[in-house]
Amino acid sequence: MAISGRDDRHGTGPVTGNHLIAVQTVLHQGYLAEIFTGLRAGGLTIFHVLLDGREEALRGRIEASGEAGQWRLDHLASYRAARSWLRRDADLVVDTTEITPAQAARRIARSLPRLDLDTCDRT
Repeated sequence: MAISGRDDRHGTGPVTGNHLIAVQTVLHQGYLAEIFTGLRAGGLTIFHVLLDGREEALRGRIEASGEAGQWRLDHLASYRAARSWLRRDADLVVDTTEITPAQAARRIARSLPRLDLDTCDRT
């Protein structure tokens, strides 16, 4: 999710003038709503991005990464169950099945409101 906001307590406008990207997988719709409600109550605007992909591609990446592999594999069923509402509720869904991380990042950057693309790494 991308988050930007204003410091409304002092009316000073954007806190940093930049976007904050918080990477998190939330598979419980009520918990995600609670997080977003709190952020919005703090004056933040949320742009929710879902990185999605075919399950066989996700499974292959998890197995190849070696990072918390079994835990992540064990949660694929939970992701599968949450996938429909995640896709419906996201502001942007990026299918990462056949694109590189850099291509996914560029798609997200192009979709963010008022992001200055000249400041993005173009690798």
